[in-house]
Amino acid sequence: GQSPRVEQKGSFEVDDESEVVEETQKAGASLPESAMGRKMAHTDKKIRDKAVIVLSKWISQQVSMDVEDHLKIWKALFYCFWMSDKPLIQEELADKISQLMHSFPNEEQVLLYVQTFYQTMEREWSGIDRLRMNKFYNLIRCMQREIYTFLGKRNWSEDEMSMFNSILADGPLLVNNLKAP
Repeated sequence: GQSPRVEQKGSFEVDDESEVVEETQKAGASLPESAMGRKMAHTDKKIRDKAVIVLSKWISQQVSMDVEDHLKIWKALFYCFWMSDKPLIQEELADKISQLMHSFPNEEQVLLYVQTFYQTMEREWSGIDRLRMNKFYNLIRCMQREIYTFLGKRNWSEDEMSMFNSILADGPLLVNNLKAP
């Protein structure tokens, strides 16, 4: 008989790359909120994968998004990640989501991406059931790894380290914050 199909890391693909380019161009400068959110939370992995790729290309062109835009992106990414099943798929998606920070065109957008990630985790944490907890711990680890990668590529600039430390100190590491994970 045939051997069972084994899911491989690196299967983050779409069937037609031209569809991704077309969808990114349609999005233009505006945040494709509702359509993107629906696609990110879709039950079909291929649709979610395509949405993440479109988002990656779209954010690379955005130089001045505000906190609200980033929170909308993170809400969509949170539910995209929520819908992921099977450990290899979860690991791959956690890597892809955390690596999105390298797609932003400037440091300000990277900082907002990280800040709103922690705000989203804080907001959604109490709703994560015990069966999904480990995958969200993995996402947090991947984000921290990419923060260190980002800082390392910038020669561990004290100013940038200070900005990231402030995000952590005001968010997940805030001693009196009972909402923080």
